[in-house]
Amino acid sequence: MTITQDAATAHAWAALGGRPELVGGVSYEGAGEVLPARLPVRELARATVGVCSLAAAELLALRTGTPVPTVRVREGAVATAFVSERHLRIDGRTPTSFAALSGFWRAADGWVRTHANYPHHRARLLGALGIRDTGDDRHWWTRWRRSWRCAPPGGFRRPCTRRAAWP
Repeated sequence: MTITQDAATAHAWAALGGRPELVGGVSYEGAGEVLPARLPVRELARATVGVCSLAAAELLALRTGTPVPTVRVREGAVATAFVSERHLRIDGRTPTSFAALSGFWRAADGWVRTHANYPHHRARLLGALGIRDTGDDRHWWTRWRRSWRCAPPGGFRRPCTRRAAWP
């Protein structure tokens, strides 16, 4: 199955200020229901690769003085790349890809999604919660439950919705 008109690609290309006539030169070799999700993950992944490839094709054309080549993206390859961390093994073992402080946590009034994979994110999270970094991540969330209603100054908080409320 070949996809030649993709709304997500057109939208992303337009948002970047790309020339509208070029987006018609992008096509996709479909791979079925890859990257299954309730949100449009497959479409976002496909459009991301398509738009980046189209920008590279446009740059090539500008540098060589030739017409912009068509872009063909294999959806199966995109899906594999977007989940490649699931295939990584180090010394035969799957590495931990998310920090102990990253995840969905039950709070007093709902659920909280935290991200602390980078040292500065971890420091910001612990600082916002008023928790001294001892390196022990086992019981940090008890403090979070008490402070869930307050967004840290300069921080970002977005409520998580029930899965049934997702589009």
